[in-house]
Amino acid sequence: MESPNGVSLEWFVQSSALTYILENVEGENGKEVAEVLAEEGETTSEEIANELGMKLGPVRSVLESLYEARATDFRRSRDDETGWISFYWWLNPSGALNYLARKKRSLLQKIKEKLQYERRTVFFACKNRCTKVEFDRAVELEFRCPECGGEMHRADNDGFVCSLEEKSEKLEGNFENRVREREGKAGGGI
Repeated sequence: MESPNGVSLEWFVQSSALTYILENVEGENGKEVAEVLAEEGETTSEEIANELGMKLGPVRSVLESLYEARATDFRRSRDDETGWISFYWWLNPSGALNYLARKKRSLLQKIKEKLQYERRTVFFACKNRCTKVEFDRAVELEFRCPECGGEMHRADNDGFVCSLEEKSEKLEGNFENRVREREGKAGGGI
């Protein structure tokens, strides 16, 4: 079964993308709700609650959290006889993948900013590494640690810089793989 935007629902339900969203956006009931949405396609929160034997409030909370992560979408429908409004929900794999891509881009930008800061700044710390301060602050402190009073020396942050570089490269590699995947899907591949 494919979603309206061409991403396989079966793939999405089994993917690390949905797992990440469920672990970081929604709690213990998220996986069960997502599985019902995958099986049923378009369904109401009431139907999900009935199928899972859950109260309506937690189901709606899960759906709203998944919607904020763009992993679900919905439409409203008014019953002409009763006037009641029903919300019909379904999984939105493409929206979720775009949400995750935006989160990764934001994280990558923060890592690059931190990397630039770490590369251009001279830091000082005591032998206990209680705290790390910039040169100007070290001068103000007369090269004495504000926590333990120990003498401060230039701190080596090469290991931290390397760690940030690795994280940055890994995220950039993920973006390149994602672009290749999309090009493959558009061309009839993957």
